[in-house]
Amino acid sequence: PIVEVGCGANAYWAKWMHNEANVDVVAFDVSLNEGGKISGSKKTNKSDSSNKTQNKKKGLVIREGGPEMLSEDPDINDRTLFLCYP
Repeated sequence: PIVEVGCGANAYWAKWMHNEANVDVVAFDVSLNEGGKISGSKKTNKSDSSNKTQNKKKGLVIREGGPEMLSEDPDINDRTLFLCYP
């Protein structure tokens, strides 16, 4: 099981790990609508509504929150922290 902090509005890596490798993922971002956007970029990063709830396939959860969730949420204590950029 994996936990990702800073997954961005589209939760690209969390979704990829879950959909392509069948990994159990809980992902967080401080802003599910604006997360991962680079200010000043002319490209738009549209977020779909599935980012705000549990994915229909079991094992992918995307929640609002930041690094503080690692110590505040007892359900993720046994997960491996996934870090990447970008």
